[in-house]
Amino acid sequence: MERIVRAAARNQASWMAGVARVQGGGVHRIGRLRVVEHGGDATVLFPWRASGAAFDALLDWCRAREVRRIEVWATGLAPVGGLRARLVERGFEEGWRPHWMSIEASQLRLCTEDERVAVVEAVPEYDAYGQALLGLAHEPGFWHAAARLDGVYAGHAWSHRVGECAGIYDVDVRPRFRRRRLGTALTLAAIRAAQAPLVVLNATGDGEALYRALGFRSIGFGWTWWWARGALP
Repeated sequence: MERIVRAAARNQASWMAGVARVQGGGVHRIGRLRVVEHGGDATVLFPWRASGAAFDALLDWCRAREVRRIEVWATGLAPVGGLRARLVERGFEEGWRPHWMSIEASQLRLCTEDERVAVVEAVPEYDAYGQALLGLAHEPGFWHAAARLDGVYAGHAWSHRVGECAGIYDVDVRPRFRRRRLGTALTLAAIRAAQAPLVVLNATGDGEALYRALGFRSIGFGWTWWWARGALP
């Protein structure tokens, strides 16, 4: 179980770095902290035993760059009491808990394709954020599936492969097209494109039922903490 959570965390970190890259940001090292930064936001990726001094350096860096928001992720594999205390002392608040889920691809029925869904590199209907993200579709290890009903864009999903592990991200179906199994079709199309033996994801409350129906199982919960600019000491 621990091995799979660590694989999920590596995949999540690589996905975040890719998103930052196509949006004009980047990945930085601040001491031992790995920080993804773009669009005025910064995400600290799974700090391991980070000291208070490390977070002080992070805050100084964020002040200099006028970062609006900081997010810190932890895998949930180790006790977080010390990390929580250091972050709360510096103005962070506890956020949502990522729900790690996984399945062996061999346990999924991937052979049946849905004609409503295709792996594509362009969707004209996307907004500016979505269009920027489509830059990932041209990079190795990233795949984008989109659904159309009667020629109308209905939803999308992403997959990203790191080693033998594929992560599923940003599965979304427009409200008017929900309850037509498009979420299932998009998820399976993204998994099929990645061709990885292990599949992981971070389930939201809304998506958990879909993934459990596909056979995904819970492998634990991570942690996040958030800071907004007004909280800087």
